[in-house]
Amino acid sequence: NLPAPQPPHVNLAGADLENWTIRGASAAQPLGLRGANLAGTRLNRSRVEHVDLTGADLTDLAARQSLFLDVKAAGQKATGADFAGSKWRTCRSTVPGC
Repeated sequence: NLPAPQPPHVNLAGADLENWTIRGASAAQPLGLRGANLAGTRLNRSRVEHVDLTGADLTDLAARQSLFLDVKAAGQKATGADFAGSKWRTCRSTVPGC
């Protein structure tokens, strides 16, 4: 197994990631997206699993009907984010529904 990339800063602002699966290797080895810029990103109907979004910018994120499994998102900024119909399981976040 190759090591997972750990970029110092990820900027996916405005990206169209609808219907994607974004997954870390395991709960013990989450995909590190701490402090990532996901402002305005579209994640509708996506699956996000084993990901660390601590301190991420989720402003105006569209994540309707998405599934978040074992996601850390403490200290994130989520003003205007839309999580309607989304499910959060085994999460550590202040996002509504977690």
